Amino acid sequence: MSLVAGISPGGSGSDTNPERKQRILIAGASCRAAAQCAARSGFYPIALDDFVDRDLIECASAYPLAAIETWGVVQPFLPGLKCLLAGGIENRPEILQRLIDSGARCGIDVPMLGLLRDPLQWQSWATKCGLNFPETLWHPIGGGIGNPIGTADSDRKWLCKSLSSAGGLGVQFCDDPTHCFEGSGASNVYWQRFVNGRPIGITFLSAAGRSQFVGAALSIGGQRDCSPLPFLYRGNIAPLEIRDAERERLEGFAHAVHQSTGIRGLWQADWIVNHEGWWLLEINPRWSASMELLDPLYGNRLIANHVEALGDTPAFVTLPCIPETLFLGKLVLYATRDYQPSYSDLEWMWSRRWNGSSNLPSESEGLADIPNTEALIPCGYPVLTCLVGTQRWEDVSRALERITLEVRRKLGI
Repeated sequence: MSLVAGISPGGSGSDTNPERKQRILIAGASCRAAAQCAARSGFYPIALDDFVDRDLIECASAYPLAAIETWGVVQPFLPGLKCLLAGGIENRPEILQRLIDSGARCGIDVPMLGLLRDPLQWQSWATKCGLNFPETLWHPIGGGIGNPIGTADSDRKWLCKSLSSAGGLGVQFCDDPTHCFEGSGASNVYWQRFVNGRPIGITFLSAAGRSQFVGAALSIGGQRDCSPLPFLYRGNIAPLEIRDAERERLEGFAHAVHQSTGIRGLWQADWIVNHEGWWLLEINPRWSASMELLDPLYGNRLIANHVEALGDTPAFVTLPCIPETLFLGKLVLYATRDYQPSYSDLEWMWSRRWNGSSNLPSESEGLADIPNTEALIPCGYPVLTCLVGTQRWEDVSRALERITLEVRRKLGI
């Protein structure tokens, strides 16, 4: 497959000559958000992506991640190229290994990825830092193998989680771990107590032997029309204020992870917060969906900080405090029926696209991850993303509700 030509990388009116910009490779299931942030920062993004959405094509040279031809085109650029890993790449170690073998600098390697995606390691890091980890079973009850952590009973809800999924796709309620996922292969799933509370994503930056707190984003839940599965990623609101004492403890956790694995650059961890404290759910050793809400608040410096962290002699850069003068939110819209966008639908979405500007107005809204073709989108699949910016935290949810209602009415989804 040939190159999907990018137009105006770096934004409208910018210098589009890639020879005059520093290239950055972005690889993952969906690269639009990271690529827009990179382009705003003055980089020339080369994106390997599953969807190749229209707004990705606008800001990057985009290639289908799974296409054999892609690797022949990008191979000359890979030696020494700094890489930003995006969503889902943690479940495709063969792609990570191919990037590393080709000379790309990714901030992690495959053995390190194994540690960073191991729930036993998550538990060890969390508990050593005075943080909580949910009671976990590694085998169904009655299997004769034993359960290193915990014993199942029926007084609270259980979750069955896949070790090879992302964005909440492999998570579901399970009333009885004895029978949950029977015959599906227990080696790929584990069982965990459901912990009720506020779901929060924390972004960290690791470099030069140190890690620091970048920002917090509240995960959006409880909107049944937004996604077909109970734990599928819906969206975020940021920045969320975190008390200094909690930030210090979280930075201690991030430091422990960095010291144990050597991870460098931007990464993220998901938590539940309730009256008992902070509960670690998982570590995502890559760019996460909420980071595009934090990047504008840092003056579009996060991608540059990540690239610097991957250098030969990275320096530790202390990030400034985020000014709480702007709050951003995003919400993914999933198709409630099989939906095939018409040409007029696509053009209407494009006319409402998120500007991706670094100088966001106090009140702004738009659409992102806009389909590039009139191909059928099956029921339950993502159609696009709504983004808003407001001056007050309490206005974000209302703004998202307003724009999503408008989109659903217009598109009939």
